[in-house]
Amino acid sequence: MSEQELRELDVQVARAIGWAQVREVGGGVLYGVPADGNGDAIHPLPEYSTSADAALSAYEVMRRRGWHFLVSRSARLPDTGASASLFRGPEDKDAKVHRGATVAEALCRAIVAAAALEATNA
Repeated sequence: MSEQELRELDVQVARAIGWAQVREVGGGVLYGVPADGNGDAIHPLPEYSTSADAALSAYEVMRRRGWHFLVSRSARLPDTGASASLFRGPEDKDAKVHRGATVAEALCRAIVAAAALEATNA
């Protein structure tokens, strides 16, 4: 994925976990109001798609919403060497594998997909 595509994925993840008012503020830096923010304080958007720590913090939000995840990594597949699945339990028929070049990217793709499932099932 290009840098621009990764940042677009970061925006999708932020919105999936409840960030509001996500926007670019000069020089390509993205800002928004975190879900746990006070509603008017903007913060730089974490780089969820390239930082494992940031991706795991997004996963923690999803975990509190009842999701679990399974991540794997393969050195034999450099462009899609990681995969992640989010699911609600062993009987979950909606769990699908999402691939990425890194664990963070794959996890972000799974988080966005899980949030979309929530929206369609709401």
